[in-house]
Amino acid sequence: MRINNKKSLIEKKEILGTGFLFYMGMVFWLLYSCLLFSCCSAGEQGSFRYRGMIRKIDRFFGGVHDKNNFNGCVQIFHNGAVIFNKSYGYSNREFGIPNIPETSFMIGSITKQMTAAAVLLLEEYGKLSLDDKIDRYFPKLSGAGSVSVRELLLHCAGIPRERVEVNFISCISKDLVEPWFEIAPEFQIGMSKFYSYDDEAFFMRKKDFSQRELQDLQYTFHCLGFDNNLSFSSVSEGVEYLLKDEKTFGRGSHKFNYSNYGYMILGALIEKCSGMKYEEFINKNFFIPLDMTESGFGYNKNAIPLLAQGYYEYDVENFFNPLEQEAVINMPNYVNTYGWPGSAGMAYSTTSDMIKWQCGLKNILSDDSISKMFKGSCVIGKKSSSRYGLGTYVTLVEINGVKKKMFWHDGVIYNFNSIIASFHRDNLQMAILSNQMEGNEFYKWPQKIAEIIFSYNNSYHEDEDFVDCTDDIILNE
Repeated sequence: MRINNKKSLIEKKEILGTGFLFYMGMVFWLLYSCLLFSCCSAGEQGSFRYRGMIRKIDRFFGGVHDKNNFNGCVQIFHNGAVIFNKSYGYSNREFGIPNIPETSFMIGSITKQMTAAAVLLLEEYGKLSLDDKIDRYFPKLSGAGSVSVRELLLHCAGIPRERVEVNFISCISKDLVEPWFEIAPEFQIGMSKFYSYDDEAFFMRKKDFSQRELQDLQYTFHCLGFDNNLSFSSVSEGVEYLLKDEKTFGRGSHKFNYSNYGYMILGALIEKCSGMKYEEFINKNFFIPLDMTESGFGYNKNAIPLLAQGYYEYDVENFFNPLEQEAVINMPNYVNTYGWPGSAGMAYSTTSDMIKWQCGLKNILSDDSISKMFKGSCVIGKKSSSRYGLGTYVTLVEINGVKKKMFWHDGVIYNFNSIIASFHRDNLQMAILSNQMEGNEFYKWPQKIAEIIFSYNNSYHEDEDFVDCTDDIILNE
């Protein structure tokens, strides 16, 4: 019995020893886990905290990849952390090169935010005033004395979206013309031509082209790389060419009329007031301080290795040959973007750099400039929930029953579709960049993503309605 008792005592000690080791092991593991968690980056903590939310976001973009053929990259930044960073589809379909987070995309009209920020910075430097009339800087421009810098920024200068002129298209490589060489007889009007190559007309203009048809056709030429042979070396040179022998301005109409043309002129204004090339001024004063090392200007596949391939898709049925189906044309390797779109849309960037842009702008511009930029002074329409600030849209959206102000801009160029959006008070920024997708539903995506994120966080803020001020620009509709 003693032996048995001793054995039992030994067994008890072994059991107690095992339990003690197990207990101490658990304590050690908990302490280690806490230490590990505290050493994690904010992004890793965010991923841990929002795991279910991230799965929903991933399912959403996986769905639009399947439904809308979305090829591109997405990055979402919330409360100081990257909580989502993923790529979809191909940077180059022909060679099977996938999009990666470092892939660069043309961002089109998001460039306008950079142009507006540069103008505001020049105002801080005392180089100009938003209330200056344009003729102070460009006295030879017809009608420039009736339009202010502010009205150009707000798209209220009374000038068209583009310069729609037949002679706007001056030259285009013959090999790029081939897909369009066969023109349906009903469109063959020989009296006025869009383009000639070695005195042979390739594109004819029908007499009754509508303004929209003319713009669409002109945009197609842009997308195919028009003016490759012109030697523009600055935004100012491109604008000077566009303004040649043309009455540019009407009167500042106090009516919103989106104009690439106006923002190209602002680029020339930046060059004139700064004494620097447009892209050099942006790079020195914004890209370098914000560490935006993957951003720049121009479309040059040979000089920008990670720039995604651009594609232009057009519906031939609505243009020249009703017998043909929808076609896809690869962008050429180089386009002289000084001629178009210039400072209205010639930037390229990555999702990471676009987050840096949205988060860091307040560290460069003064509070007064930031207030002007994001105020939303121009009412786009009586029934619209959006206004336009200086280079940015401000839209009042309802998310999970709460009113929120979304500050955003989109960009569409060469079939690149991009959108950046920020909910300032909730520290939420997102960048969605694409080199191919179908449809235009991407305008709705930031709101849908915000709905997912805010459903996991009930502490977000409610924004007030727009308050009309005496200096607001209201449409006369």
